Amino acid sequence: MNDADASPALLQRLRQLRNDAARLKAEVPDPADFMPAFAGEADGILEDADRLGGDCWESASHMVDEILIDLGYMDAAERQT
Repeated sequence: MNDADASPALLQRLRQLRNDAARLKAEVPDPADFMPAFAGEADGILEDADRLGGDCWESASHMVDEILIDLGYMDAAERQT
C-alpha cells in the first residue's frame, strides 16, 4: 500500500496491527484463539479502508493477508488477488 492508496492514519493502524498480531501469536498461538482476536482488529481497519474508496480496501486486505502469511496462519496460495 502506498500513500496514494490510503491515509497515513490507516497505514499506521496496519503497522500497529502487524505488531499486535505478533504479540498476540506469542500469547495465544492456537488459531482457534488467535483468529477471532485478530479478525476483531482487522475488520475495523478494512471497514475504514472500504470507506476511503479507490484501491484502499484491496491494498489493506492484501496487507492483512501478508500479516497472516508471515505469522503462519494463512498459506500464500490463499492470498486474495
